[in-house]
Parts: sequence; C-alpha cells; structure tokens
Amino acid sequence: RPFFLEGSDIFDFGLGTGEDIRAFFSRRIGLLSGREVPITAGLKLIGRESGTNFGALVVRTRNVDTLPSGNTLGAIRLRRNIFRESSVGIIASAGDPLGRSGSWLAGADFTYQSTRFRGDKNLLVGVWALGTDREGLTGNRSAFGAKIDYPNDLWDLSAGYRRVGDGFDPSLGFVPRPGIQSFNLSVVYQPRPRRRILGLPVRQMFNEFFNTLITDLGGRWESYRVFTAPINWRLESGDRIEFNFAPAGERLTEPFEIARDVTIPAGSYHWVRWRLEAGFASKRKVSGE
Repeated sequence: RPFFLEGSDIFDFGLGTGEDIRAFFSRRIGLLSGREVPITAGLKLIGRESGTNFGALVVRTRNVDTLPSGNTLGAIRLRRNIFRESSVGIIASAGDPLGRSGSWLAGADFTYQSTRFRGDKNLLVGVWALGTDREGLTGNRSAFGAKIDYPNDLWDLSAGYRRVGDGFDPSLGFVPRPGIQSFNLSVVYQPRPRRRILGLPVRQMFNEFFNTLITDLGGRWESYRVFTAPINWRLESGDRIEFNFAPAGERLTEPFEIARDVTIPAGSYHWVRWRLEAGFASKRKVSGE
C-alpha cells in the first residue's frame, strides 16, 4: 500500500467530487472481488516542477485462478498552477482489472481560487468533466459537475451540482451511485456575540443549514436530507450546546432486501431525526435523540 499511497494527493481531481466520484481509485489495483491480485511490477513517477504537479503510474498484475486479472493498468495526472492561486488539469487512465477491452477514462478540471476576494475573503469555483468507455458499457458514459465555495469566518457558503451518467463506470475509478443528479447547498452563519445569550457567555454561534437532493437523470427525486441546526453554541468555557433536526427521505424503485427474509417494499419513505446534545470541556457528554 505505501507504493500506492505515497503522493496519492497528486491524483486528486475536481473540486466537489469528494467521495462520490474518484476518477482514479488505486484500490482497484491489486484487489478484485475481495481477493488479492498479485502484482508483477509497478512504476510510479510523481513530482512538482515550476508550477506543474504531475503523476504517472503503471502496474502489471497476474492472473488469479480462472480470473483474467493479468493486465497492464495505468493512470496519469497533470495539474498546472495558473493566475495566482488557481489551477487547470487533466487526468487519464487505461486498462481494466478484468481485461475488458477498450477501457479508458479521460477528464479535465479547472479550479479558480482566491484569498483576496472582496479584499480578504476566500473563494473557490470549480468545474470538471469526465468520460469513460470499455467493452460492454452502454448508456451515458460521462460525468460533470461544478461547485462554488465561500469558506469564511462569518459566512461559510457553498453550492454544488453533479451529473453522473447511468453508464459511467470507470474501470480504475470509483462511483457508488451512477445515473443521478446531485444538488448540494450549505449555509453556515458564525457570529461571535458581544453579549451574553440567554445568560450564557457564548464564544461563537454556528447556525447551520445543509441540504442534499439526489434525483435520477429525468429529475425525479430519489433521496434528500435537510440538516438544520438553529442552535450550535460554543461557550467561553469550551462547553457546547446543540439542537438540530434533519428531515430525510428515500424513494425505492424496487424492493430492497436488507437481510435474509427482510425486504423493504418499493415506495417513498420519509423520516425526521431530532438531536439535542451538550458537550463539556471536561470531556463529559450528554445527548439525546
């Protein structure tokens, strides 16, 4: 694993992709359906030179029993710093752990970043796009997204959108949920009161709102979650008080078996989670739901 993990941040791609889309996921190499795949040889080149980050990886694996896992797999990532703090880059990979022919992925991303927005504020704006193909893939084999992020002390705001095709399944990437559109909005207001609130010496207040909506490619909702914390206070003593509630929902298009002889029927399901919590600087904690 150290061979794959060292310098792995070089292969990070796209502002706002997070854990939902990984253009290159190194654990696709050396593991297949939970089984270890022997590696014959591997070569990796990573570095930073004159404002350019680059990474390249090529690995040769061997067959395991009847699995056609003896293949050559590779990935390359280039990212160039532009303007003062921004970057533009490309990523590509080739090869398939099961030897399926014609396997490739290619994409590009651009991230505008500034720590001088409106004088001294932080701002990030990113766009990215990916395409993939291989033997047997059908449907829409592309993915793209955009995000704007304003992470500052008083206001921390962000909004993002992702669209993942129903046929987007890169051989050396990771996509847990294809065929969706994802909308994300977060608003956090973080004032530092100059006087006591309800008699309490509040150091900082975190008024939080996080909203996630996932639809299919036709726009019909599949999942949603709305997290709201009207009270999340940090006291001068280091203690914390929080009250939040989070409506959520899932729409199942077909029955879903969660355990043997336990199946959730198709349909729409909605619920609300409430939470009241107090944390103490002495590491004692009281909470309830």
